[in-house]
Amino acid sequence: MYRIAFVLLFSLNSTPIVAQYINAYAVATHSSCGASSIPATVVELDKFFASPHFPQDAQRNVYYKNRAVKIADWKSSSDLVDSATAASGFDGADAPLISYIASHGETSGAKYTALAGGSTSGCDINNSAMSIGDGNARYLVLSTCQGLKIGDGDNPTSPGENPS
Repeated sequence: MYRIAFVLLFSLNSTPIVAQYINAYAVATHSSCGASSIPATVVELDKFFASPHFPQDAQRNVYYKNRAVKIADWKSSSDLVDSATAASGFDGADAPLISYIASHGETSGAKYTALAGGSTSGCDINNSAMSIGDGNARYLVLSTCQGLKIGDGDNPTSPGENPS
């Protein structure tokens, strides 16, 4: 018996997805933001791109590390911009099909925050400033602590609220 699987990708807006581009953001050194360093973030993304299981039709669009991870890449006003250096010609967290961030993260008061590289743009990437998905992005990988919490997001041991 033969089994055939079909995978269909639908875009939720009028922007066609030409290729499967991936943006990666890894922050290992957090000293400028007053947090402990987590060197495994860069190792994690290096292994992700070098994996034999990396999708054959996917391409790395951009890969930013440490101080090169900027808040502007995640803000709704600058998350999809022209770029001469990105493989797709566009940069920002909403430019590829998949954006992947490995860093510190926290959810509190139903607000998610990840740490950027502490460059001149600052440290906190807040979900209230984001609008990921109104461009090309359809998947967001949060390799951070507290990336998803149920309830008000203030107590990680709390069972949360009933979503119904």
